[in-house]
Amino acid sequence: MSRNYLYLGIQLLAFVLWCLVVPLSLYDLFSSRVEVSVDLIITTYEHTSDWEYFDYIGSIKDLYNSGNRTVSILLVLFVFVGPLLKYLYGFFGSRIQNISVERFMQFLARLAFVDVFLISILLLLAYKTDYLVTRPHAGLYLLAASVLLSYIGGLLKPKSEV
Repeated sequence: MSRNYLYLGIQLLAFVLWCLVVPLSLYDLFSSRVEVSVDLIITTYEHTSDWEYFDYIGSIKDLYNSGNRTVSILLVLFVFVGPLLKYLYGFFGSRIQNISVERFMQFLARLAFVDVFLISILLLLAYKTDYLVTRPHAGLYLLAASVLLSYIGGLLKPKSEV
């Protein structure tokens, strides 16, 4: 019985962290600015933009409005809808005794936001150039903690009797 409470406690904490970063977007994921310095023969051109801050909802809106509708829809599905369904099933799924639903949720748990989170980290690393400076913010660390806690909670989940 205590293993079930530990599982629920860890999943609840992961859910709260996820809510703060994804649907509520209370914490920025990262910020970036452009720093350009070109040494020309006659003069030197230098330009530094202001820091631009990125949160989850704002970034999805920007992607959608800039014509990247497919990417924005996939991010909504894998970082918002997938984890939400996974958490709802984790909290209330013990009442559902259906093997096909159980298998679907196991499949969904594998897809939900771990891969997208890792891809976003890779994108951040890929965009680190001499001209673009990025800084991670609290939201990125909270999302990483949510992903890790969700994974750890999944390992502690009591086996279903389906």
